[in-house]
Amino acid sequence: MRRGSGHPLGLSNIALAGFDYVMAAGGIGPMVGMAQGLCITLRTKSKKVRDLALPSFISQVMGVGEPLMYSILIPLRKPYAINIIGGAIGGAIIGALKGKIYVFGGSGLFGLANYVDPSGDPTNFIHCLIGILVAMVAVFIIQWIAYDFDAEKKVIGE
Repeated sequence: MRRGSGHPLGLSNIALAGFDYVMAAGGIGPMVGMAQGLCITLRTKSKKVRDLALPSFISQVMGVGEPLMYSILIPLRKPYAINIIGGAIGGAIIGALKGKIYVFGGSGLFGLANYVDPSGDPTNFIHCLIGILVAMVAVFIIQWIAYDFDAEKKVIGE
């Protein structure tokens, strides 16, 4: 594997042990972004922001996070911090529950399959789902309450 590509240690753990803990906690990012993209789409009063947020949310569901990150989260700043905090919450819960990832596969909704234990035991999937859902709900609520309409006007220019 060439230097800087993928997650060599996580992939090595999956190849040798059949699972990895760190990548399981790290897989929370696209899920948090989905909740945040939906919240911003519903919360904004700006047509320009909605026109950016809705397709970015759809991209996030499919596992592509850059449109949401670069069009909304980073320019508005506070949503970017909320995203990081939400990812930390979900990752901490998944880590505390010893959640594992068994394959390095899809992202977004497709990433849920990465948490399925090949033996058929649903425990790991349920533990990871708990972390994902808590993080998504937390981010949605925090984003809804903390949405900054003034920052939106300054960045978007309305």
